[in-house]
Amino acid sequence: MANMICALAMTRELAAIILIAASAVIMLLVVLCGPKNKATAKYNAEIDKEKVAEEKPVEEIAEPVAEEQQEVEETAEENIDVEEVKEEVSEEHVAEVIAEDNAQPAVEAEEVVAEIEEVVPVTLEEPITDEPQQPACSDEPADEVEQEVAAVEVERAKTKLNIPVGKKRTFAEKMLEADEENQAIYNLLKNELMSYKKVSNRLTKVIDIFKHKGAYLAKVGLTGKTVKLHLALDPNEYAVTKYHHQDLGEKKKYEFVPLALKVKSPRSQKYAIELIAGVMEKAGVTKNPKYQQKDYVAEMKANQIPADE
Repeated sequence: MANMICALAMTRELAAIILIAASAVIMLLVVLCGPKNKATAKYNAEIDKEKVAEEKPVEEIAEPVAEEQQEVEETAEENIDVEEVKEEVSEEHVAEVIAEDNAQPAVEAEEVVAEIEEVVPVTLEEPITDEPQQPACSDEPADEVEQEVAAVEVERAKTKLNIPVGKKRTFAEKMLEADEENQAIYNLLKNELMSYKKVSNRLTKVIDIFKHKGAYLAKVGLTGKTVKLHLALDPNEYAVTKYHHQDLGEKKKYEFVPLALKVKSPRSQKYAIELIAGVMEKAGVTKNPKYQQKDYVAEMKANQIPADE
């Protein structure tokens, strides 16, 4: 029993010695390896810092270069876009100008000229005579003298129809003052329109209107020194290169007769007759075989019938 106790005590002491020895060995290893590990870690840290220092300038340089390249590309794209827009705008502008020049109605200018001609007073010069002018009587009041002078000026500034210049003339008055060529064209167009069955006519102050059962067929007007024919036809259905017509459908007074044709030359007169036939065919109106030609200008002058409102 005593031997066993002694053996256990020795075993414990041996185990304690072994633990102490192991602890000493571990501590020795830590002491020996610690500085080396620290030096290695420090060395590795310095190497990492150098690598970072070398890579950072490259990145800093690369970033501005990339940004400059991107700005150059964006500027180039913007320049290309601007050039494309300029080309598109210039092409569109040229196309619009050409279209406006081709479609611009020359009659607008003639209408303005006609209105100016109607408004601008014309002063007729008196023939120069050797007789001395008698001075105005000093006994007459100044107002009466001025009124007499004004009356004389009005009498001087009258047209061949005794219409004072400045007063807006009616269609009939303008037609009676027109030259023989325009009067003949007006007679031609009106006779052609009235030669169809059940066509009604109404002469207004500004234009001559033709209808069939209340529907507009045509209007004949005089703009400046040109007879104008307006027809109830679609201008887009006829070649402008052939008829040289205009589309005035946007104007309210021509919304039912949008196709406008200037009638002057023999060819335009032929086209006018052709287009009138197209209007009548569209409306289902046929020719009146019993119709007799009339001189509407002479009839207008002889009757001196005032135009309708």
